[in-house]
Amino acid sequence: EAFDALIPAVPEFTGKILLETTAGQGTNLGYTFEHLRAIMDGSAHPDRFAVCYDTCHTFAAGYDITTPEGYKQVFADFDRIIGIDRLQCFHINDSKKGLNCRVDRHEHIGQGAMGLEGFRSLVNDPRFVKIPKILETPKGDDDEFDVFVAEVEPALKARDLPTLGRLLGAHEPEETVRLLEREDAADRAGLYRLLSRDRALAVFEMLDP
Repeated sequence: EAFDALIPAVPEFTGKILLETTAGQGTNLGYTFEHLRAIMDGSAHPDRFAVCYDTCHTFAAGYDITTPEGYKQVFADFDRIIGIDRLQCFHINDSKKGLNCRVDRHEHIGQGAMGLEGFRSLVNDPRFVKIPKILETPKGDDDEFDVFVAEVEPALKARDLPTLGRLLGAHEPEETVRLLEREDAADRAGLYRLLSRDRALAVFEMLDP
């Protein structure tokens, strides 16, 4: 009812309204594809709606994309119930909790219950090449950052490339080490902040063959 009042009140705004898939916590709606379709169909302006697919939320709601077979089935169901053309954004998150847990807890890509395979399928799916994908993985706080630096500095001093590759999300750790060793301590701190923030992006680069 609110959208049906709002949309004709501001005709100058013509963008899509994206309904985000939810994890199904508590009394939340929107955790099944049928819920989202019913919301769209219940509006006097169904053509104004599309979907933002959150990978953590849908996994928590019971949609399993972690295997090639599961991935294929989930998006076949989405297409049948909603229409794949209505999938216009992704929120990309791993899940701290398991399948069908109905708990919304984001985790870094590949470090949660979902693993990497589902994300590998998604980023290599030609249907979604031009669909925006937004990372919502945990950003951490200063304490977490301090722990991160405390792990990286000894590994850097020892030139422990496997550990640096894991901590920095770098698939070319030797190049990263050379960059860090050229900087003094103050400049390295800035680089660490960039590297810790971008670890998930580096994982995505590794997923793309």
